[in-house]
Amino acid sequence: MSSQEDRELLEMAAKAAGITILRWGKTAGAFIGDGSAWSPLTDDGDALRLAATTGLTVRPYLNEMQAFALGYRRTKACEHYKYDPDKPPHDQSGKMAAARRAIVRSAAEIGGSMP
Repeated sequence: MSSQEDRELLEMAAKAAGITILRWGKTAGAFIGDGSAWSPLTDDGDALRLAATTGLTVRPYLNEMQAFALGYRRTKACEHYKYDPDKPPHDQSGKMAAARRAIVRSAAEIGGSMP
């Protein structure tokens, strides 16, 4: 996925969470209304706060993470993101990256349905 696509996802996810993006970082993520860095695609804490703020549920499967919010603002946001547990580095990083991306994609779907 391109950086531009990630930026668009983050813009919609921020909208869903009521977050104001002040400016974009040079490498990844953004700076938000309180001046702090915000990067839910790379930061577990930011992704968890995004999930909690938007009312998402995250569900792990064998090779896939799912984030969903059924009925949230009349939107059925549900996103799956697959990962390969057999690829290096053979740890939890693939699973956590999949969880973060599923959260952001689902939140972006919610944000995209908002006026």
